[in-house]
Amino acid sequence: MLRNTDIYFRAQPCMAESEAEWIGDDVWGEEDEKAWVRSCLVPDRGESGTRRAVFLIGDSHAGAIAPGLLAALEGAASVVWIAAGFGCGFVSPLFNRRVVAAEDDGFFEDACRYFNDEVDAQLQAQLKPCDVVVIHHREWTPARTMKMQGDADVRASMIERLRGLQRTVNARGAKLVLLGDVPTIPALGKRCAMSSAAEAECEISWSEVQATQHAGEYEVYEMLAQTPGTYYLRLDSLMCAGGLCDAFIPGTSTFAYGDDNHLTTEASIYLWPWLCAFFQDSGLLGTT
Repeated sequence: MLRNTDIYFRAQPCMAESEAEWIGDDVWGEEDEKAWVRSCLVPDRGESGTRRAVFLIGDSHAGAIAPGLLAALEGAASVVWIAAGFGCGFVSPLFNRRVVAAEDDGFFEDACRYFNDEVDAQLQAQLKPCDVVVIHHREWTPARTMKMQGDADVRASMIERLRGLQRTVNARGAKLVLLGDVPTIPALGKRCAMSSAAEAECEISWSEVQATQHAGEYEVYEMLAQTPGTYYLRLDSLMCAGGLCDAFIPGTSTFAYGDDNHLTTEASIYLWPWLCAFFQDSGLLGTT
């Protein structure tokens, strides 16, 4: 039975916001941050030590999707997750130097490096056959985004970062899932309930989302998914209906976005049946 939605988020608070106490705090340092990452990425494999684990890793969008993934896989796997919401995520060293560091005069550069170093270390230490690593980031287009921001070298370095993850995952007999992003709406979600005119400010066509927001994601993830053991699930169409994407969960008056791009907990939970079906249909949960 699906539990109260807040439970799924409180179950493992592993989202690092920009104001996280260890960022820029003299009391916290590299080892403190790495210890925090480790604490979030140790799955409960049960008394027998054989329970399948799913590792969700990414930026703030990974933190937003976590409740839905926890709900989708409850009872089928031990789901652990870690998310960096200060412009970081599962990123390349070049992305960190040229994009993350540039945002705040290098303030977050060390924190992002520690985050990625320890994520890599924990995947090496924790991954077992039949486990699944899930990567979820904001859209990969050059405009209005992070993960494809920067020049061609940055883009190539991000692709190679994911290819390196593929090699790690494949070597352990595990699987990799690339979760596509949700649409970014034109205005802050909560504004759109003020009037019918305000509601229209939050609307964007499904065709525009595909063409201007997620074309880069489709290209990169579809290419990577040609490698055996890697799977790609597009989520954007699930947040749209009738050719239109707006501030609400399709078919409801419930807010889908806390701002213009981060899912609410309710919207994340709304996605759980599709997440569950994808894992089942792809054979990622075994035969039971």
